[in-house]
Amino acid sequence: MASLAIGASVNFAYAYIMLGWAQNGGELLAAAWIASATIVVWSVARGHYQQIATRSTAAVTWSGLTACLRAFAVLITVIFVAKLSDDVSRGALICQFLAVTALTMLSRTVFCLRLRRWIAEGRVITGRMLIVGDSARVVSMITEHKFCDKLRADGKKIVRILAWNFVDDRESEKHLIDDVLGACRENSIDTVVVVPTARQSDLTERVTAALSETPATVHLLPFTVLGGPAPGSAQIGGQASIAVANAPLNALGKVMKRVVDVAIASAMLLALLPLMLSVAAAIKLDSRGPVFFRQNRHGYGNRHIRVFKFRSMRVMEDGAAFRQATRNDARITRVGRFIRRTNLDELPQLLNVLIGDMSLVGPRPHPIALNDTFAARIRLFHRRHNIMPGITGWAQVNGFRGETDTDDKMRKRVEHDLWYIDNWSIGLDLRILILTLFSSVAYRNAG
Repeated sequence: MASLAIGASVNFAYAYIMLGWAQNGGELLAAAWIASATIVVWSVARGHYQQIATRSTAAVTWSGLTACLRAFAVLITVIFVAKLSDDVSRGALICQFLAVTALTMLSRTVFCLRLRRWIAEGRVITGRMLIVGDSARVVSMITEHKFCDKLRADGKKIVRILAWNFVDDRESEKHLIDDVLGACRENSIDTVVVVPTARQSDLTERVTAALSETPATVHLLPFTVLGGPAPGSAQIGGQASIAVANAPLNALGKVMKRVVDVAIASAMLLALLPLMLSVAAAIKLDSRGPVFFRQNRHGYGNRHIRVFKFRSMRVMEDGAAFRQATRNDARITRVGRFIRRTNLDELPQLLNVLIGDMSLVGPRPHPIALNDTFAARIRLFHRRHNIMPGITGWAQVNGFRGETDTDDKMRKRVEHDLWYIDNWSIGLDLRILILTLFSSVAYRNAG
């Protein structure tokens, strides 16, 4: 916003002073918008904002220059393609570039210095971390290599350290893995560092495999080296590491998905308000009970969320009392049967999207009792919670919705959910939304 304000101000000032207001005000404002939006998108895509705490001040400052150069390259390309070069003053563009670049570099330098101060004072946390691994190596890294001190200097908060001694039985191994997963989910861990030894390579493999069911980035510190170069793909706490798992969406992906969610959900709520009021009135006239049904379900990172739906049953079952709806279920009301078959019962979840508990597209959130039933029987079941749950999803538009009375039905749904997580794109989200509205397959097994 600062870049937009200064860019527009410089453009308007130049047009007024030098050109006697010979330019169109809308064109000047559009040029400022294009440059500012490109700076933000490029900076998010390259992780400039995420890296401010870990990069040198000089690197942060010069990253502002590269962002501005690319932004104005895009702006000049747009002007050329749209054949606006005769209507836009070159002097105004040059002045805008110089002013915006100076502001961007100065603001990044000031923010970098201020952020480092806040991190040193413990007022800013850039990540929540869990360290798990062989106790001897963990102690060595903490004492000899100052691993934790370096992480804290980067703004990382080490929430827990789970160190193991030699584990030689399945019961102890299961207990350790449960502790690791529990720590990740209860403390919103975004990064896990696994510190193994050669003698426990099998255990390390099973721990890292289990961590794939969490939305955390997992770093494995090779046991062949400590403090020196390694065949790793990343670095953390001054140590070379191998990133064996990454969060499903990068920073740009999260921003893009959230922007699309808020824009479309807001527009749909406004457009569908008369329809939703009609459905609410029909529910009230058809049977006793509230219009909305709120149910606890698993959301992102296995956290509990309260999902809104139009009430379609005569009962309000939740928790352990939950019993999944079946075809021709006597508990379903007359209006409920219609709104379930047409997906109208899901419309209130647009509120969940705006709140931030859900996305328009993602794995459908299941009632907690249903998840608990299948999680122990289907491998990687909880990995479907590594992305925000959705009102509709890839499994649903492929016909895998409705009752899941067998392991095979649920396994097919999970397979489609995991494929979506591994292949996510904005284009895929839009395709799923269109199929939800117009494909007959999306309505299969509804009711």
